[in-house]
Amino acid sequence: MAGRNDHAIANALTAVAQAIQRSQNQQGGNDERKLNQFMKQVPPKFDGGHNPDDAYKWLQEIERIFRVMEAIDAQKVMMATHRLTDEADFWWGNARQRMIAAGTLMTWNNFRNEFLAKYFPTNVMTKKEIEFLKLEQGSMTVAEYARKFEELSRFCPHINAVGAEGSIKFVIIFMVFGQF
Repeated sequence: MAGRNDHAIANALTAVAQAIQRSQNQQGGNDERKLNQFMKQVPPKFDGGHNPDDAYKWLQEIERIFRVMEAIDAQKVMMATHRLTDEADFWWGNARQRMIAAGTLMTWNNFRNEFLAKYFPTNVMTKKEIEFLKLEQGSMTVAEYARKFEELSRFCPHINAVGAEGSIKFVIIFMVFGQF
């Protein structure tokens, strides 16, 4: 009997949260106006596929645009998913239904987590971390090495958390090799 009440309470809380989100959406401005503002930034499309780097790059570009817009979570999800095509659009339709059935709110963070789980899974993240930790200058110029270092360091937030600590790998490699 208690299980039924818990389920009813969970459903009621989900409905209230979604009503609040809809209310914020109406107060946050016109979705169509936000979408037009978003589209003026020429956001890239994403069609899915099997290239995790492309997926991560797409997500970063979308988030770069969001940094200059004042949009609430529901609008961010609406705008980003508007740029999904082909396989990615099919995926989102299924993921969205799954999230709704589970009572998951359509927040940007929830969308981002679902997207990364599908297109940039944990094993890829782990490979990027290992690539960063094993990064050596080799025949790269200093500029090439620095670019690769910056590119890969974003996948190691635990190392890259504080500027001075994040650059320790770069300094150690400089000390070991002595020159670039």
